[in-house]
Amino acid sequence: MSAALIVQHDIAAPAVEVIPLVLVQHVDAALALSKGFTTVSKDNIDRANTVVMRLHALSKDVTNQVDRIKKPLNQLLSAVRECGARAEAPLLEAKASLQGKIGYYNAEVKRAEEAERARVAAEQRKADEAAAAEQRRLVAEAKAKAELQAKQIEELIGEAVEVKPEPVPEVKAAVIVPTVIIPAKPSAVVTRKETRLVIDNPKAVAQAYQIGGEVLVTVNNAAVRRLLDAGVAVPGARLEVVETTAMRGVR
Repeated sequence: MSAALIVQHDIAAPAVEVIPLVLVQHVDAALALSKGFTTVSKDNIDRANTVVMRLHALSKDVTNQVDRIKKPLNQLLSAVRECGARAEAPLLEAKASLQGKIGYYNAEVKRAEEAERARVAAEQRKADEAAAAEQRRLVAEAKAKAELQAKQIEELIGEAVEVKPEPVPEVKAAVIVPTVIIPAKPSAVVTRKETRLVIDNPKAVAQAYQIGGEVLVTVNNAAVRRLLDAGVAVPGARLEVVETTAMRGVR
C-alpha cells in the first residue's frame, strides 16, 4: 500500500436520529387507540379495522425509516471491511509464505536431529559391542594364562594346583557425543498435527442423516418448498394449508 485507505460517508455524527420524534408521536397515538379495544364486536369493528390499518401503516413507516438509516451504514460497513481486507490480504499472504519457509527449515532441523540421534545410537551400540568383546577377550586371555601357569607348576611339583586368573580391568565403551543441531532460540513458527473434517461424499452423509443420535444434516426448506410447489414429491415433506391473519391489500 502506498496511501491510506479512506472511506467517505454522509452519516450524521455524533448521534443518529433513527426514529424521528414526529413518528414516535404517531406510534404512541396509535398504540393508545389500540389499547381501547377489550374485545371486537359489530359496534366497533369498523373502528378496529381503521386502527389496525393505522398500526400496519406505522409499522411500515418504522421499517422504511430504519432501512433509510441502515442503508448508508451498511454501505459504510461494507467499505470499511473492504479496506480492511485490502490492507490485511498482503500481510496474510506474506505471513503464510514466510511461515511455510520457516516450517520447512524447522522440519529440516528436526530431520537432521533425528538422523543425528540415529547415528549416535548406532555408533554407541558398536562401541558397547566392541567394549564387551574386548572384555571377553581379556577374561579369556587371563584364564588361559592362569591355566598355563597351573600346568607348569603341576609339572614341577607333581601335584595339581589351583591358580586363579588375575583380575581383568573393566573395559568401558567410548561415549558417543551428538552434534548440536537444535537452534539456540525457539522458532516463532511451530508445526503441529491437527484433525480436520473432510467430507468426500456429501450425498452419502445426507443419506445417512442421523447416526448415534446425532443429526448430520439440516433440511434446505427453501429447496424443499420449491420442489413441492413444482409438484415434485419429497419423501417426508408436504404442504399444509393453515389459517393466519394478515392485512388485506388496500389500493
